Parts: sequence; C-alpha cells; structure tokens
Amino acid sequence: MRKINLLNTQRIAAADLARIKAVDPAIELTDAAGWFDGEYRETWPAYTAGRYLRPDATGSGTREERDRLLAEAEVILGGWPFPLDLRARALKLKWFHQRPAGASNLLRGDLWGSDVMVTTSRGVGSTLAMAEYAVAGILHFAKGLHRAVSDREAGAFNPRGYRPLLLEGKTACIVGAGGIGLQAGKLCAALGMRVVGTRRHPDPGAPLPHGFSELSAPTELDRYLPASDFVVICCQWTPETTRLSGASDEDRHGAIDLFCENLRAYLDGKPLRNVIDWERGY
Repeated sequence: MRKINLLNTQRIAAADLARIKAVDPAIELTDAAGWFDGEYRETWPAYTAGRYLRPDATGSGTREERDRLLAEAEVILGGWPFPLDLRARALKLKWFHQRPAGASNLLRGDLWGSDVMVTTSRGVGSTLAMAEYAVAGILHFAKGLHRAVSDREAGAFNPRGYRPLLLEGKTACIVGAGGIGLQAGKLCAALGMRVVGTRRHPDPGAPLPHGFSELSAPTELDRYLPASDFVVICCQWTPETTRLSGASDEDRHGAIDLFCENLRAYLDGKPLRNVIDWERGY
C-alpha cells in the first residue's frame, strides 16, 4: 500500500484530525499546526499577522525542520496565511487544500499558476452566518440605525433625520449567487423582497434557487442595478470583479467535510471538488 504523506498546518480540532486519519490507512498525517507562525510574521503584512495569528504565536521548530516537513509532503491542508514560497520548498507536493473559500488569498504566493492542484472550501464555509451579516447591513440602513448612532453620540434624538424603508417589495440584487449569495437571497426573500441575481454560468434549464425571481449571467448586471434598492456582493475576487459596486456563535464551516471527501477521491484517483482554475481565478 502506497503511503500518502499529508501535512496539516492549520489549527483544527483533534476530532477533525481523527476524521482525516480515518479516511484511509495509507494516510501518514503530520500535524504542524502553528509551526510556521514565525515565518508568517516575517513575510506577511503586519495587519495579516495581527488579524490571523495568535498574539503569542512565534512558530515551532527550526527552519531546517520546517523545510523537511514541506519537502516530504504530498498533500497539504493549509489556510491563510501560508508560506509564500511553498511550491519552491514542497517539491513533492501534488495537492494543496485551502480551508478558506476565497482563491484570491493565494495570489501572493508561488502556488498561483503552478503545476500543483489546489482546492478551496468554496461553497461550504460559514455561508449562512455571512449571509445573515449582509442582511443585517440591509436592515441597519433601511431602518435608520446609522442615524441612531449619530443621535447617541450627539446626546439628542432627531426624529426628522430618520427615513426608514419598508423592505417588503424592495429589490435585492445578489452578485455572485453561490454559497453565500444563495443564502442571502433566501433571507431577503423571507423579508418579502424581490430577489434577482447573477452567477458566472447559470443553467437556463434549472429551477430558480429558493427565493429568486431571476438569475442570469453577469452580462445582465447593468439591467439589474438601476432597479435594485440593495446590492449584495458575494462573488469571488478576480480581475473581472475588481471594483464592483463573518463570524458566528455556531461553526458551520464545512472545510473538513469537503477535505475528507476530496481526500477519498484523491486516493481513489477520482476528480476533486473546487479545483482552482488559474485562468478563471477561482
């Protein structure tokens, strides 16, 4: 039986590590969670380090030990940040899975455009939590809560400054009706809103997603925007989407489920889900 050297660089629960090991006896899993944090502080912007690393995280092992871990890995479960020179140091690497959903996170490193197969967690992240956040933003401005903040700071209530909107009957345009976008559209529809949306390759023969009255290609965006009261941007960040007009108490991130599914497919020589198309950008 051929052994698969799998390197984990993410801080994930012990139960998730056990699930990964249980996919197949051929998997030799090395847990290096936190080992590269010191490198990230030295090579990534200070904002990234402050946002995504623990305050006391300095990394583990020597550079030589980390190089050896990468050099032996055939599969890596990673995230963001990641070693910017990962491809150059992991010469045996065949597949890298990024736990976040956004492919644009990888643009800074040498994996982008390389011969390594890279997958993301697109569509299985905390989509509902992020959709709820988007709808919270709609309600915030529709009901004038931004004015309430100003009144609180001024210490006086100005009723004439409020122009609340009734959401029922208003139109929400979902740009990028994927995992997050579909959930946002569903929530908007539940508030009585008319929901239209775009996605890169809509299926003309498929039923409309729950809550949507129209779903078209991005070429229809110029038609949708003038008639929309609110626009929710949920698409991947690519050169085509540049310059277009969350957290939760319940973790519904499905990255490990997807990774285990893809790991089984990888071992069986079958196609993997969410492989990045370098030309498309996600």
